[in-house]
Amino acid sequence: MNFTLREGADLVGIVRVENLMKCHPWRPPDRLLSEAKSVIVFALRHTYGGLDTPVMRIAISEAQTIYNELNRIGYHLCRFLEGNGFLGLTIHPFSPLEITAETKGLVGDFSLRHAAASAGLGFIGRNNLLITREFGPRVRLAAVITDATLEASTRHIESKCGSCTVCIENCPGKAISMEGIDLRLCAKVVGGPAGLNALIRFLSGLVDKPKEELKKIIRSPELWNFHQALSNGISFDCHSCMTICPLGRKNAQRAS
Repeated sequence: MNFTLREGADLVGIVRVENLMKCHPWRPPDRLLSEAKSVIVFALRHTYGGLDTPVMRIAISEAQTIYNELNRIGYHLCRFLEGNGFLGLTIHPFSPLEITAETKGLVGDFSLRHAAASAGLGFIGRNNLLITREFGPRVRLAAVITDATLEASTRHIESKCGSCTVCIENCPGKAISMEGIDLRLCAKVVGGPAGLNALIRFLSGLVDKPKEELKKIIRSPELWNFHQALSNGISFDCHSCMTICPLGRKNAQRAS
């Protein structure tokens, strides 16, 4: 844990494989590393300005920076483990994802938030995000699976959602309810004007267009936005459930 903190992580926790919280669909770590024994989960927080900006492409840029930093920490942690005679496998914080007809790109190869909750970094809130004591849901996660038998974290954080329904009331896609979250409704909003759903609609709409109109559309700014999203490797147009949560807001942290 100390090595990961020295590399720059804000939060670190360790969970033994047999104590991992189950998610659905279940993606066991030994399908990724056959002799998996422990999972080291770590988090970096967003800046308040980076999430509060109304210009989403700037928020996307900060998220990309955080993901790159998490990947760097994971790589160096794996090198550290290998230097001590163990295997390490980085679970990347964003992509690639398992894109099949079943998962529709909404399921990762390993659930970072369930591992983080199991390791004592926080609890999974009503918004389906990990909510930490220190930063609320304003964090991004990564993990390293290893065949080393490590001492697990002992911290446990109880849910603080209680009767709060702020995320439900403010979800633009109406994806969050007391029963859980509908990922399909969430994806429609999060993907935004340059996400997968938008790209499918855009391409489908080209099929029967006349040649001259097709030329204009291909040269339009709408296509440029898809190019930018594909070049950056990340696209989202909503993080309301992160910014609206009272447990992660700057004023709430100052008062604590």
